[in-house]
Amino acid sequence: MKQPALVVVCGPPCAGKSAIAGRLATRLGVAHLEMDAIRIRLIHDSKHEEAHRDIAYRAMHDSAELLLKAQKVVVIDATYTRALQRRELKNLADRLGANVYLIQCSTGPETAVARLQARPPGTHAAADLTPESIRTAASSYSYADGALLLRTDDRTLEDCLVSAQCYLDCEPFCRWSWVG
Repeated sequence: MKQPALVVVCGPPCAGKSAIAGRLATRLGVAHLEMDAIRIRLIHDSKHEEAHRDIAYRAMHDSAELLLKAQKVVVIDATYTRALQRRELKNLADRLGANVYLIQCSTGPETAVARLQARPPGTHAAADLTPESIRTAASSYSYADGALLLRTDDRTLEDCLVSAQCYLDCEPFCRWSWVG
């Protein structure tokens, strides 16, 4: 993987993004920026409003920019559901000439709901999630062609990490039709 590089781990809620991004960043010895953690840190009483998420995405992108300018690799972890956030990510990468590796996590709606229900109450930053919102997100998420797609409900975390590391040895993602 060439530096500077942005490793984007995205997908719908409860698809395994944070588990994969955190472990991948540890293995690579690089920074891991998680949108939900940043939102809670910046806005302690966040009501999970779109405006709060926008603030957290901007802060995450600003932090990533500083790391990329220092010729670092950074792993970022967020849903990237909205085209606005995807455009901001593309603009950041284009402005800095950073390589982008897009790792998309996918899971079936019922597996995603089971993961949500298995979480102890109050342990996840996105407390606004409901079984219905999880089903909808898992069923309607917009994936990019040409990027790595990890189906996390039928693979172990270790298998996903091996696939991700192999992908990082390939050419960076360059099909920005995902931006929308």
